[in-house]
Amino acid sequence: MENTLFETEEGFFTALNGVYAELPQASLYGKSLAAVTFDVQAQYFDTTQPSTHTFNTLGAYSAEARKTAVADTWDKAYFVIANVNKILEHCESDRDVLSDRAYHIIRGEMLGMRALLHFEMLRIFGPVFAEAPARVSIPYRTSSELTVTPLLPANEVAEKIAGDFTDALSELADWDPVRTEGRLNGETTGSVRYRSRHLRLNYFAVKALQARLAIYTGESIQQRASMVLTDVHYVIDAHFTMSDKANPSDNEGKFIDIARRRLARGQCYHQPCFGCREFPASFRAWEGGPIPAIHETRDLGLMLY
Repeated sequence: MENTLFETEEGFFTALNGVYAELPQASLYGKSLAAVTFDVQAQYFDTTQPSTHTFNTLGAYSAEARKTAVADTWDKAYFVIANVNKILEHCESDRDVLSDRAYHIIRGEMLGMRALLHFEMLRIFGPVFAEAPARVSIPYRTSSELTVTPLLPANEVAEKIAGDFTDALSELADWDPVRTEGRLNGETTGSVRYRSRHLRLNYFAVKALQARLAIYTGESIQQRASMVLTDVHYVIDAHFTMSDKANPSDNEGKFIDIARRRLARGQCYHQPCFGCREFPASFRAWEGGPIPAIHETRDLGLMLY
């Protein structure tokens, strides 16, 4: 079955889609690695009331609750990594069935995916990196073979993650259309595989993850080059519409006043950020007059999942 799958380029992309289909599972980005398990423990949500709240014990750092919350994350992550490694192995053993474009994009995407998932496991199950970078942490799997892989020190894992990110960028640099041609989802010609690169782990997503790793490790590994804009300002054009859930006494002026008061105080439900929390953004109301902005609107798509 496996060998048949990789007999065609179509089969490779089917295997690639299979990897993405695993990511939204509850044990990965469908819950545990999204805004649930670790956000609750970081106290982003008040789970103390009522005492029967679903995440009450998790928010209180109950050892059993924390163990249960990530029970399947390790298994699922390394299951996906094994599938990623299988695709990478077939990229070499069945190279002749892939076009140059498909080979470099699939290989680059899977190297980035392998690094990303190991990075998540290091952050969750590894030591506090700033305090104990040499402490034994997790294995770094580069083969699909069912063999025992030794646990490595956290700084060695970080080096391997950085290496995979670098190799991924090398593969994608000249072949990923999101970089060479921009966002193509509005096009009607060409393969949808390449028109939808803004929704995949593309060149710019790997760049952002590379920067995120550098922030995580600090000075413990060489600072990696990252394509990050600094000291930039964006115009946010906001509006709201009264829905049928509004009370008879509600009116637009009331909510405009609420929004203005909160803007003046810098209040927000969550601290806004560019892609991930390592790149926080501040905001303020523009108090009238022309806005000194570049008159250009460009849809950059999703830069980071």
